[in-house]
Amino acid sequence: MKFVINKIILWLANGQRRDLDFLPNKVNLVTGDSSTGKSTILRIVDYCLCKSSTPSKIAEEVINENTDWYGINLSINGKAYTIARSKIKEGVLSSEYYFSSTGEIPVKPETNISEPELKKILEGEFSIDSSLVIPYGGKTLKAGAKISFRYFLLFNTQSDNVIINEEQFFDKVNNPRYKEALDRIFGLALESTSPEGVLIAERLSKLTKDQIAVERKEDMFSKQRGVFQGNIIELISKAQDSGLIESGLPTINEGVNVLNNIVQNYMSSYRKENIIEIENLQRQKRDINRRLKNIEFFENSYNEYLETVKVNVDSLAPVSILKANLSDLVFAPSVVRIFESLEGRLSKLKADLIQKKPFAANLSDEKATLNKSLSELEEKISLYPTKSPDFVDEAQRLMLIGEIKAKLELYTQVVDEIDFSAQIEDIQSEISELQGKQRNLTDNAGLIIDLLQEQIQKYVSNSISLGVYQTYKAFFNEKDKILQLRKPGAITISDVGSSSNHLFLHLCLFLGLHDFFLQRKSKYIPQFLILDQLSRPYYEEAIRKSTATGNTADIKLEDAIIESDDQIKLREAFRMLDNFIEYAVKEKESSFQFIVLEHVSPAFINEMGLQHFHIVDNFRNGNALIPLA
Repeated sequence: MKFVINKIILWLANGQRRDLDFLPNKVNLVTGDSSTGKSTILRIVDYCLCKSSTPSKIAEEVINENTDWYGINLSINGKAYTIARSKIKEGVLSSEYYFSSTGEIPVKPETNISEPELKKILEGEFSIDSSLVIPYGGKTLKAGAKISFRYFLLFNTQSDNVIINEEQFFDKVNNPRYKEALDRIFGLALESTSPEGVLIAERLSKLTKDQIAVERKEDMFSKQRGVFQGNIIELISKAQDSGLIESGLPTINEGVNVLNNIVQNYMSSYRKENIIEIENLQRQKRDINRRLKNIEFFENSYNEYLETVKVNVDSLAPVSILKANLSDLVFAPSVVRIFESLEGRLSKLKADLIQKKPFAANLSDEKATLNKSLSELEEKISLYPTKSPDFVDEAQRLMLIGEIKAKLELYTQVVDEIDFSAQIEDIQSEISELQGKQRNLTDNAGLIIDLLQEQIQKYVSNSISLGVYQTYKAFFNEKDKILQLRKPGAITISDVGSSSNHLFLHLCLFLGLHDFFLQRKSKYIPQFLILDQLSRPYYEEAIRKSTATGNTADIKLEDAIIESDDQIKLREAFRMLDNFIEYAVKEKESSFQFIVLEHVSPAFINEMGLQHFHIVDNFRNGNALIPLA
């Protein structure tokens, strides 16, 4: 995958712009003193390519506080792009992006695209579509989730904390999400599997879980059947004690059939008609009692009404006296009309109070009739022996039949006969079929790992600085994703010891990987590599020795106490990069780009006469990523 970083761009808070220019097919070197912002270049690339996890490693002091926007200008598969992202604010990664599909670099970026939209564009360049999904889940990644283009960038960086680590060869794998991601995309990156293989792996993972779930359900239902049989035996025993069925049934199934038959066809031995007649009489009795209560309620309400009328009559009694003497009190037509109206109302209330209501007599007759009917019903009910043992036994039998009916429905719902064996057989058949396809797709997976190890071995065998280990065999530990060495003929892994040797193992692994990707013309892995501090093992050793001698003032690598052997090793590391560019361009007729962030001075590089080195900038004497002046 063709991928070239042309520029790193910072739009500074003071209105100025800081550009770093990089070239294709070059080892682009940014060199300088400590704390000048070299390592931040790697972090800016990561940030602009949609970094989402916090915290950010872009330093707030000096860099972020003096920057408004970070940007990168890229060429991806022959297309020019510019991506910019607003500064980090109070530790929160920005969601404000600028994007140009023509590579235009604005005077000042303005938000014009969302992060999901930008990711979709980049996913297209990384050949990621909906079929490229996580084949199996983990603690942080879910099976079937879309693969992020950022996972493939794990092959493109070696930070200063990782580059000499003997237990970790890939950046970010101390983050569980990226560790799981590397395991799941490694086969895709090497093309030892394919998108079809990923889908098959995802389906196999699901089928395996389905089979386990069905087997567990089968076990659960098997236990429930045992409970079911115990409950059926208990019901049979109750039915036998009640005389509903005979004793001595030989099987559970026969007992179930008999119980079902009782529920459907039971006829009372006590005369079912009597039970029905008693229930009918009881229903009539309840109806009469309800009507009597309604009459009583009406009578009470009517008496309350008459009492209210009487009170109103008493309150209006003075009206007649006042009207008779009205001429002595006042003479006003309106007042006279009021008193006449009140007197009329009084007369009507008196009439209502003394008038005999015909329905009062009707209610008394109705009550008498209902009470007579109630007595007749009670007499009829008393003729039935509802307290006799036969009646009680029959009632108990009917209640037992109701219990049997309810429990049979419950038990048969819980333990319906499900053919779990058929389900498991179907799942196993599909698993077998998919495994066959998977074998056809991955028969060459072992050969591909062997080919990768051959590529790595080429760099190990050419690394003089590895000393005796130069003759050892490269072993790529696929589980831990680390490079190890073993002595020829031995089956154990050797401990290579020094941090310098671990540096060269990292270089051999990543040069071998990218050599492999160039040969395979990988559509997933970008053809660039950012390396931070190749000189770290030697610089740290220089600091240690200088500290031991009391010389701790402003140690510079080229001036520090470095053994000539260390200088030779560092020069060899740089030559490996220079030779790789030569190899990529001339032998593979392709392209590649290194970005190296270093302490060494330009003079140290220039005196080596390397053909493909480009010194991007020298962060010394006040010059830095954020200039001091």
